[in-house]
Amino acid sequence: MTSDSPPDRPWRRPNLYDVAARAGVSHATVSRALSGRSGMTEATRAHVVAVASAMGYAPNAFARALAARSAVAAGERLMRLGVVLGGGDQYGQRTTLHAFEDAARNRGSSVLAVAVGDGGGASVGGAIAQLLQHGVDGLCLIAPWRLESAQIGGSPRGMPTVALSSEPVIDLPTLGIDQVRGISLAVEHLVSLGHRDIQQIVGPEGWVDAHCRTEAGRVGLDRAGLVPHAPIVGDGTSGFGCFIGADPSLLTGRTAVIASNDSVAAGLIHGLTSRGVRVPEEFSVVGFDDARDARHVLPPLTTVRQDFAGLGELAVRYLSDLIEERQPSSRRTVQPTLVVRSSTAVRAAPG
Repeated sequence: MTSDSPPDRPWRRPNLYDVAARAGVSHATVSRALSGRSGMTEATRAHVVAVASAMGYAPNAFARALAARSAVAAGERLMRLGVVLGGGDQYGQRTTLHAFEDAARNRGSSVLAVAVGDGGGASVGGAIAQLLQHGVDGLCLIAPWRLESAQIGGSPRGMPTVALSSEPVIDLPTLGIDQVRGISLAVEHLVSLGHRDIQQIVGPEGWVDAHCRTEAGRVGLDRAGLVPHAPIVGDGTSGFGCFIGADPSLLTGRTAVIASNDSVAAGLIHGLTSRGVRVPEEFSVVGFDDARDARHVLPPLTTVRQDFAGLGELAVRYLSDLIEERQPSSRRTVQPTLVVRSSTAVRAAPG
């Protein structure tokens, strides 16, 4: 039994990558051979065509229509990119997906996205299988939680795949926003304003970003000669932020907070003001993301801007290079920036 037909696996229509594996050539060679393009010997073309015929491979009508359209689109082959989307109800994941779709569309490619539940697990493998059945040319995994090798085992060998994560994913090129730099910017800003008791709110629990920021915050505060407080772990919602801000016992002695995102920061300001704490005169708040409404919070929110649009565009370029068998850029990280507005101020003198 070959790796092309593993036991106890239901039959599915063979795709381009199955033909490539059986023929012993790259997926790009299969594409060129079946589309009649140049760049190979007639013997190789005949071999690929024979293997595809024996396996019963044929592009569906939709794929044929897209291929025909791409032939006149600036000489570029239209690609179909698959996205496995985790944590899709969060601003960062949604924005990254939209940017990925826009960048793909600008290149004349289409995107098929499948959302999975929190935590990944078997749902990631199922999403990959679903995308492969639709004949995608490459995969992008938007994974807010840690991915293990077993979770992506359904991806055929040779399938171009990238992961978007704050931590490296084993055996996959990983692209991400520099979370350590983001937290460093927030800590440096608050310390420059004289704050000595800074609280981090992180979460959701189990997310890679939360782990990275927790460690980066500890290191940054320690480097500034401050004692890090244990982070408060939440669910990333404005309701949770409001709960924290409204309970005086949870922020006793603190003068500033770095929130896990802008929603939590907005809720925190609401909770603080509900009990008479003035922001930023008595308490400073830094958000994370620079979401669309961050400038409309009262007071307008100082926040770490994560360039999700840049990450989506980078992912499309990187994945397209892998599919076309070009050397992708060595760039793997997108840098955040600090946007200073009115929710932070010089620490008030103890009264």
